[in-house]
Order: sequence, then structure tokens, then C-alpha cells
Amino acid sequence: MLAGKIVTIAVTGLILVAIIIASGIFVIYASLPVSDDPRKVTIEVKPGMTLKQVTQELADEQLLNSPRVFRALAWLKGKENQIHAGEFELSPSMESKEILGIITSGKTSLHPVTIPEGYRITEIVATMSEKGLAKKEDFIREIKNPETLSSLSIPTENIEGYLFPETYHF
Repeated sequence: MLAGKIVTIAVTGLILVAIIIASGIFVIYASLPVSDDPRKVTIEVKPGMTLKQVTQELADEQLLNSPRVFRALAWLKGKENQIHAGEFELSPSMESKEILGIITSGKTSLHPVTIPEGYRITEIVATMSEKGLAKKEDFIREIKNPETLSSLSIPTENIEGYLFPETYHF
């Protein structure tokens, strides 16, 4: 009888020790950055990507200590289904919980484009294309699309004259 209680206490103690060790390892992996390298890495999360796919992308860019710990962290915080599509600027010097916070916040990287005064549509199209923000053909098609023009209350055949000299963020 006494031997049974001792075995039960010992097994319970071992389980508690294992849980404490596993928790410690989890906390270390979740809170330590991969390195102190401050370089910025742009990660693109495409619409419909799963947590596992995003985690693999982060691991491929060497932004995570452990993909499993990152997925577990997302699950524990209830954010496994809250990842937003877009481009995110991350760094190996960020902790996993910080990376998770960024990709679930919806605050994507913005790309500034300045349209100088006097630019014609062809010059605007070239600027957008050079920045990698639009393909020339797609942009031209869209600026002449009657549905797009109507939705913007533009009564002409294209948007020329409606894009004011300004810095826009895309």
C-alpha cells in the first residue's frame, strides 16, 4: 500500500518535472530571437496561406528558432486563424511572439510612390511598374475600366488628371 503511494508520488513528480522542463524550453524558443542580426526581411503572406505555410516561409528565411513552437504559440494565443495577407518587414532579431503579433495585426509594409506634378498617365504607369506595384498592362486596363471609373465617380475615359501630385502609399 505504502509502496503504491510512493510510486504514484514519484510518477507524478516526474510528470511535473517534465512539464516544467518542456515549458521552459517553450518559453526560451518563443522569447529568444534567432540572432541579433538587424537586417530586414520582407515576407509575403499570400491570401489563403495556412499557418503551417507561413511558418515554413518564416523558417526558410531563418526568422524562427522552432516552427513547431511558433505554431504552438499561435495556437495558445488563439491567433492561428488570424494571419493577414500582405507584405511584412521582419528581422531575425525579433522574438517569435513579436513576429506573430506583426503578421496577425494587419499592419503590412507600405510602399511610397510619389507622383510629381505634370506626370501623364504613361509616366505614372512606368513609375508603378518600376516599383513592382503593378504590371503595365493591368494598370492601363484598370485605369480605363468603366466600372472602376464609375466607382470613383470619374466621368472621363481614364484617371488622367485625377491623380494629384502627392506621395501615395500602397
